[in-house]
Amino acid sequence: MRILERYESCENEKPMERYVPDGGLGRIFRKIAVIGDSLASGEFQTVAPDGSDVYQDFYEYSWGQYLARILGAKVWNFSRGGMTAKQFIETFGKSSGCWDKDKASQAYIVALGVNDMFSFPYPFGREEDFDFVSGVRKRDTFCGYYGEILFRYRRIEPDAIFFLMTLPDDGRDEGQAKKVEKHRAYLLSLAEDLPNTYVLDFFSYAPVYDAAFKKKFFMNGHMNPAGYIITAELVASYLDHIIRHDMASFEAVGLMKCMADEEDIMNGARLDREPVRRVYVEEIRENKKKYMDLLYLADEQEEMIDRYIGRGRMFLLHDNGAYPDAVSRPTGDVVGECVVTDNGEGVFEIKNIATDPSLHGMGYGRALIDYVMDLYAGRGKTMLVGTGDSPLTIPFYKKCGFTEHHRLANFFTDNYDHPIFEAGVQLVDMVYLSRPL
Repeated sequence: MRILERYESCENEKPMERYVPDGGLGRIFRKIAVIGDSLASGEFQTVAPDGSDVYQDFYEYSWGQYLARILGAKVWNFSRGGMTAKQFIETFGKSSGCWDKDKASQAYIVALGVNDMFSFPYPFGREEDFDFVSGVRKRDTFCGYYGEILFRYRRIEPDAIFFLMTLPDDGRDEGQAKKVEKHRAYLLSLAEDLPNTYVLDFFSYAPVYDAAFKKKFFMNGHMNPAGYIITAELVASYLDHIIRHDMASFEAVGLMKCMADEEDIMNGARLDREPVRRVYVEEIRENKKKYMDLLYLADEQEEMIDRYIGRGRMFLLHDNGAYPDAVSRPTGDVVGECVVTDNGEGVFEIKNIATDPSLHGMGYGRALIDYVMDLYAGRGKTMLVGTGDSPLTIPFYKKCGFTEHHRLANFFTDNYDHPIFEAGVQLVDMVYLSRPL
């Protein structure tokens, strides 16, 4: 019976209090991804002959790879020295193949924040800077970028488990300590609000990175090989602690999509459950003309679309329950689009907005309007939208809170190479409506 005692949970047991050199229940994970900075990339800091510091990533010495050896698992290391959440979203994630679906994992360990706050600081923000319902980053803050990382990986593997790592207690001064605690509070809040999300609270439960600790486990300003080994052992022990205290939440990790090969899927060897209905907004920056069928619904002439499609931000509305066979459709489960331009001086304009005509009356158009207004709130003064003098569109925009602002006489007859009709009415003037931001 002693073997069963290893896997019992004690009510007052603290994380990492029980050392598990073989990884314990963390071994239930066969595929793990680590997203981090120099601590996660196995960076060594050495001194060149001229006295300058030299920083090199040695992934084989990273705690992620030591964790892979402890657990006997595949661990993808999506890390780099100096990494920030902003860099990961804007450049590194795509250029390094971090979003590749063949690297989908059962667990994602996210260890970012130190460079965002201290080395390359930019606004920290708050949890609301990323909308986990629409899937859009509202503000370019650490919280905005960090939230987008979680959202994008959950799209790749919807059932994945996320472990968010706090910064350790390394004796920072009072001002820096407040930032570390703010970072910790943000991660704890995410874990409360998001499913399958836990915090690896190194600040509260890991050894203090004081002078005695650094003398053993650091080389100059970064960890030495022994330091990365002990970090891997601490992570493995923390994972074991979390799983032992919440075993029911981890019972189906082997049935995640990323663990099923094509033959398994064909044979139905997955959880027998209905897919989750997901409606969300995605910003698209490339291949915008792939969605010309939707763009043409709101603007019939490609030459006119070309005037704004390049400089405008394009948003797609997805609904995976809208079509019986979305996989076979050229545009998948996209049910609508919206293009917004920045006209300067605090004025933004919805240049093109359309939803699939077969789905009119489903609230998709209003959802796009609500999303855009929420996204741009506080960023300017006014949102404009231009339309023909149509009995279909003007009442819709007025229901969405817009009021008539001004008109451009003969806009459609002067700028289009053919007459445009809507609801049996030829469009002549452009009617502009506005709504304050």
